[in-house]
Amino acid sequence: RIPPQMVQRFARVLARIRWGPTEVEEFAGVYLSEPKPTVVFSPPTRPLSANGFAREAARRGVVLDIKSRMLYSPRGIYINGEALQVEGASRQALRRLADTRRLPPRMPLPPAAREALYQWYRAGYLALGKGRDVASRRPP
Repeated sequence: RIPPQMVQRFARVLARIRWGPTEVEEFAGVYLSEPKPTVVFSPPTRPLSANGFAREAARRGVVLDIKSRMLYSPRGIYINGEALQVEGASRQALRRLADTRRLPPRMPLPPAAREALYQWYRAGYLALGKGRDVASRRPP
């Protein structure tokens, strides 16, 4: 049972919070991309180094794990309850990943996109592709 005094205190704190469009957008992106509590990601048992991952991603492309939830808004990229702000070509590449759930081999990736993809690979949110140009195929 939650003590009534605690509820009243939280209500007073929340009444003072002013949410603008940026805060609402980020909250929605994080909340809507958050996986269910029962979802468990499987990171690679022997992950490649950052350079090794970049080479293999260029050769094979990358594919989001079926359990990954990825969204974007005008201000941010959201994946599995995490928010990321990137600009320019990195943003375009990550939006393409969110839309198609994969990036093809040989796709130019700016440093910020490569770094994000590597962190997500290490977390088990995505994997290396099969090595063919998968961008022209529809996801299963």
